[in-house]
Amino acid sequence: MYKKKRFWSVLITLVMCITFVAGCGNGETTESEAAQTGQTDTVAETTAGSEQVDVFRVGVATLETTMDPCFKIGNANMQVMYNVYETLLVEDDTSEDGVGPGLAESYEQVDEVTWDLKLREGVTFHNGEDFTADDVVYTFERLADDTYASANIALRYTTVIDSVEAVDDYTARFHLKNEDLIFLKRLTSQRGAYIVPKDYIEENGNEYFQTHPIGTGPYKVTTFEPEKIVIEAYDGYWGEQPNARSIEYIRYKETATRMTALVNGEVDMIAQVTPDMIPTIEGYEGFKIEGGVVDTIYVIAYTGDEAPMSDVNFRLALSYGIDRQLLVDKLWSGKTEVADKGMQFEYYGDYYVDDFEAISYDPEKAREYLEKSSYNGEEITLTCTDNYYTYGNETCEAIVDMWQEIGINAKIDIQETFDWKTMGSMRTWSTASSIADLAGDLVTLYGPGSQSAKNCFTNGFPEGWLELCESLQTETDPEKRYQICEEILTRWEYEGLGTCLYFNADYVAVRDGVNYETNSHQTFNFRAEGLSFE
Repeated sequence: MYKKKRFWSVLITLVMCITFVAGCGNGETTESEAAQTGQTDTVAETTAGSEQVDVFRVGVATLETTMDPCFKIGNANMQVMYNVYETLLVEDDTSEDGVGPGLAESYEQVDEVTWDLKLREGVTFHNGEDFTADDVVYTFERLADDTYASANIALRYTTVIDSVEAVDDYTARFHLKNEDLIFLKRLTSQRGAYIVPKDYIEENGNEYFQTHPIGTGPYKVTTFEPEKIVIEAYDGYWGEQPNARSIEYIRYKETATRMTALVNGEVDMIAQVTPDMIPTIEGYEGFKIEGGVVDTIYVIAYTGDEAPMSDVNFRLALSYGIDRQLLVDKLWSGKTEVADKGMQFEYYGDYYVDDFEAISYDPEKAREYLEKSSYNGEEITLTCTDNYYTYGNETCEAIVDMWQEIGINAKIDIQETFDWKTMGSMRTWSTASSIADLAGDLVTLYGPGSQSAKNCFTNGFPEGWLELCESLQTETDPEKRYQICEEILTRWEYEGLGTCLYFNADYVAVRDGVNYETNSHQTFNFRAEGLSFE
């Protein structure tokens, strides 16, 4: 079994963090402790038996620098965006189409390539302006602007939507490039389908909107700073008012610091609770843990332009040289799962390839591929963003040591913020499920026009790969479409475009009296149905 010194030193460091927090007391905040933390009153200001609070504070590891859902969407700003923006349709497993009404009350398929959506009347943006079909048209035209929109967001729509028109103030008509079996599901995505205000953005500009966003959701952004974001209940919201008048997201970069903030009463909830900390938190009275495995897979995205990364044999050696189960067992304490079915999620339904087998740990096979490759001992670099993902840094350190065990000269490059242009030989990435289909995830991340095409394989993907991705967008025969999904999974994995590690797991800790449950999409649902108080 792999027992390199660096790997175990990571675990020892984590234990030290827990020991530090355990020394903070028994979970009760004394007057002197409160004075030291600057917290002298109850965090969530409420009275016994009430269902409303004035302030609900959340300790998070990261705060994004933008809130523009067209420009950038990551795990961090998703936690805020869900409460600020809304989509035309929402996921609904009980309906025949798998969708339900959102900002659109109903929908009708005019012909194979035309859909009409009837919009909800009486909805306003946070500046009081009416939401109309013009905003829908503007949103999707903005996504089509490749000089501004993020490719990883826009490609979920621009590959199939030809144009959008306002038939009248409350009817938006979508013209598709071809018949699309998952079109309605695309409109439910919280990673791209949020509707934005046309007049407000045109008046103030894209850059202003990134840090002064408005949407149609139950909360409006009132403070947007590097260390704190505040959202307040919007009195003009068309739906049910939320149970907290304001939410404060406060950044605590270190895990132990977040836990201390919870125990000392500085916050009501903390995010990114690591599995090794769960027993410690549960040892205090007055707190509970929520969470589990989410629809996000932690992956490594390889580059393929320069030697040795341009050699598929070398990339496969890297993939076979990773003991994923050890990462799950030792870092995650078994509280997540290896992604042994490749880059796909069970809720794909009929297009989930259940019998697919992803690459698994095989050091002998890794050495065989390494021997066949053109590798000559060059140093390679695995880039990761500092503490962005739970156990992200520790995972990279462990993997680099695993590669060194099979004869690969590797190092880790930890960057404060990630830039495609400064990545090394490969990067860690998460493939969050955005639409219940492979076309919304793997194909978006690795298909024509994707960030991977622009930055990882600029000399070209393996022959026929891009055409295969395009065929998934146009195929309407369910059986053939399933076969295409299977081929895409196989080629991505076994031609070394990247490799899957494990499903991310998302745990939060909340104080007693807070009713909150996590969800598989990693959004923070602080709407009326998602957050309540006893």
